[in-house]
Amino acid sequence: MKNNNLLLISFFLLTISFLSARESVDFPEEYIVRPGDVFTIQIISLQTQDILVPVTVTGHLTLYPITSPIKVAGHSLKDVQGMVTSEIRRFFPNAKINVDLYSIIPYSVHIFGAVTKPGEYVVDTLMTLYQSLQLAGDLSPAASKRIKITRNEQIKIYDLNRYFALGDLSENPLVFSDDLIRVDFANEFAKLYVVTDSVNYVEYFEMETEKQVAELLPLIKKKYSHSDYEKIFLRRDGILKQVEHNYYIRAGDNIYLHPEESFIYVRGNVARPSKFTYYPGKNPEYYISLSGGVSRTGSQRRIFIVSKDGDKTRYRGQEINEGDSIIIPLATRTWLTDYLTPISAIISMTATIIVLTR
Repeated sequence: MKNNNLLLISFFLLTISFLSARESVDFPEEYIVRPGDVFTIQIISLQTQDILVPVTVTGHLTLYPITSPIKVAGHSLKDVQGMVTSEIRRFFPNAKINVDLYSIIPYSVHIFGAVTKPGEYVVDTLMTLYQSLQLAGDLSPAASKRIKITRNEQIKIYDLNRYFALGDLSENPLVFSDDLIRVDFANEFAKLYVVTDSVNYVEYFEMETEKQVAELLPLIKKKYSHSDYEKIFLRRDGILKQVEHNYYIRAGDNIYLHPEESFIYVRGNVARPSKFTYYPGKNPEYYISLSGGVSRTGSQRRIFIVSKDGDKTRYRGQEINEGDSIIIPLATRTWLTDYLTPISAIISMTATIIVLTR
């Protein structure tokens, strides 16, 4: 490879290095090289060489005339790096040698159990466990967060709750070719109801042992950030009561979480002016659709935003904040009909009177 491609190669090397370091410290030991993978090899000596070489269908790296073909498929990335480095060093004993994975051939991941769309998925880039579950439509509501990955007939269990609540990256590993991901249904769980004006959002928490309310709050806050965490209610054996953060929850309990006053108000010329639960990132059209859309008399082009402080601005793509009011004004054609028609009638009547009095 020519030197002018060095920057491109370096970029990919940094990308792969960052991914492996961030998501899985065991990546070089766990990744098994396959035919179709591409390696970048850099030999730094008096004359630096940059080589981009694929693994052949027979599983070899062909580095002619530097070395004879090297069998690499079926070996771990770490072993291949050592093998190739040792072989090249026989001919360049004083050179600095870098061997790294440049790109991978698409591979299959198998996802079964308590997910929305179980099956086989083909991907063309390394993915984490959580990213893979998104391909399958995410977990079912009552799914266990303890996910099993079968690799080379060995089963490892990863706890996604630790990843969600604590940011523990070791619980969200990279998945590799022909991994089998199994998601079981939780045997014992408590239900969380997030109560709004019109709907209950239901979340399941696996409860192998009793847990304090405070242990669940990090998981709850990730998904329901606009809630009142000082007003938590629990129903057990048909009895509803408010509980403190040090209260122990067990399987079969129902927990009720009431959101704070966090709304967007839609007013003016819409079918059903009302207030709606605020969701960060949603645009005015989303809330207008919840209100039944713009009415026959409303403007289709102009939208005004009134903040909680009373500042009124025309909407031009700016962020919508909780407590804002979305105002749909009268359409120009409606204004003309409502105001010019009576004026024209008065003018016509005045003209008629003048003619009759002459």
